[in-house]
Amino acid sequence: MSTSSVFDRLGIRPIIAIGAVLGVLALALTGSLLALRASQAPRLPGISNSQLLEGGIVLTAPPFATFPKVSQAQAENIASGSSQTHVQGAVLARFHFMANSSIDCLCWVVSLRPSGLGGFSGPPGPPGSSQPTYAIRFELVFVDAETGHVTFSRVVGMPSDSPTSS
Repeated sequence: MSTSSVFDRLGIRPIIAIGAVLGVLALALTGSLLALRASQAPRLPGISNSQLLEGGIVLTAPPFATFPKVSQAQAENIASGSSQTHVQGAVLARFHFMANSSIDCLCWVVSLRPSGLGGFSGPPGPPGSSQPTYAIRFELVFVDAETGHVTFSRVVGMPSDSPTSS
């Protein structure tokens, strides 16, 4: 039995059947790509999402077809302000701060590397030990993608063997 005779018996034209199959395949592929995109967390250069999570910061992919009012360039300018900083990267992400559930927004996460990197002191250690110091690696600034307001910022450092000057 030929294919055209099966379609004739069912009262379907072959071209319509082929179009329907291709349409179903296209929908399945689109759904798979959207699910994959949603599962991928945005990434900033030089810092892993697990490091962010250690600091209570959770980034997830923004909703599909998101068109923020604030552009990436505007967010970078807002984040760097008038200070002497270098923008290392910026991503649009859904931002949630675990220590404060009221901070949950669509933000541009801008990674800045301050010029003339200084350092900061950590909490005091046990009696007789020196106070640890941390070299500033970069600063993260979270700019609300709708309003342009700085929602949150965090300095990220790494332990330093010797004190740093500011």
